[in-house]
Amino acid sequence: MMHVQAGAAAPTLPAADLAFVRELVRSRSAIVIEEQRGYLVESRLRQLARLEGFDSIAELLGAVRAADDGLDDRLVEAMVTGETRFFRDPAVFEALAAVVVPERLAAIGDARPLRMWCGACSTGQEAYSLAMLLDECHGALLGGGGATILASDLARSFIRRAAAARYSALEVARGLEPRRLERNFERHDDGWRILDPLRGAIETRQLNLASDWPDDLVDLDIVLLRNVLLYLDRDARVRVLRRVAERMAPGGWLVLGAAETTLEAEGAFEQTRAGEVVLYRPRES
Repeated sequence: MMHVQAGAAAPTLPAADLAFVRELVRSRSAIVIEEQRGYLVESRLRQLARLEGFDSIAELLGAVRAADDGLDDRLVEAMVTGETRFFRDPAVFEALAAVVVPERLAAIGDARPLRMWCGACSTGQEAYSLAMLLDECHGALLGGGGATILASDLARSFIRRAAAARYSALEVARGLEPRRLERNFERHDDGWRILDPLRGAIETRQLNLASDWPDDLVDLDIVLLRNVLLYLDRDARVRVLRRVAERMAPGGWLVLGAAETTLEAEGAFEQTRAGEVVLYRPRES
């Protein structure tokens, strides 16, 4: 899940530099950084400049403008923060366990694996929460190839962390019950690592929602695309929703954040309920 993080200090970044960064991020990712959040841009640029070995933000932006190889992509990724935790919004996972997963398993039978996609996975907690849920309710699926979970995000640093499946004590304390910690994790250095069976259930990929999607991203039964559409411009939201609808299996389920809807993609989805949560299904033509 992506969001643009708030801050407090007044920015000193020149207006032209702020406009350049905002437009670069919007053109590459469709993420809109509001103009008044210059403090965020400045803070992240300072961190990136230090990481990349530049003495100042001005030097960093000069290199980006000169098309330094890959630096522009790293700048875009630096402007995006992942806000996530294990089993975020418990009602969503209750609905998945009680309604969504059983319904899809009954619909597809043994014809093919259950296909799931966490489309803005941040550092992976959402995808691993889904894997834990499947393991608890339908354990044979994960080990026997009966289910696939793709976790993708724009930021390569997030994807590397998701693939490593290592989390701090603070991260596992956010949303994870002790019984799930004991069942699914092992101690690793000063934190925790998810055990191999669940790590092997997750495929991780870098994927920009505003760019090309892989051809094998099809026949999706369950798509979690939570709290990312909020930060895209309107045209990108419509494009993403329509592409999701095209890639979903008939009767599939789309899970959005509580503040997001599919209304802008007119006719692509119909709204339904599963337990306490509002979900969406591709409209049949």
